[in-house]
Parts: sequence; structure tokens; C-alpha cells
Amino acid sequence: GRATPEEFRQRARTQMIVGTPAQAVQRVKDYQERLGINYLLCRLQAPGMSQAQVLRTIRLLGEEVVLKFKA
Repeated sequence: GRATPEEFRQRARTQMIVGTPAQAVQRVKDYQERLGINYLLCRLQAPGMSQAQVLRTIRLLGEEVVLKFKA
């Protein structure tokens, strides 16, 4: 919304997981090791994304990220 481009980039680096499935897996592992997280809240739709993009994101998250972690 009102963040400057630099503020958004900083938030993306520190508060978001954006990238390939392999990058997402690594970021989640980093959070587990550094913060001891057990749960992750995912927002899978951003403004401007098409339904096809959202469905692809859900599929990639389920097939290539979540399955890398044991419950």
C-alpha cells in the first residue's frame, strides 16, 4: 500500500517467502532453525494475480514445499 519500493524490498527480505519452491523450502528451514517455528501462515494471492497463477502457487506449495517437511 503505502510502503516505498525500498521498504517493500526490506519487508520481502525479512517477512515474506518469495521465489522458487527450492528457495521457499530453504527459507522455511532457516525459520525453523532460527526461530523454532512449527506453523507457517501463507497468503497465496496477491493483488493482480490471476486465478491460474493462484492455483499454480497452491499446487507448487503443496507438491514441492509442504511435502519436504514432516508433520
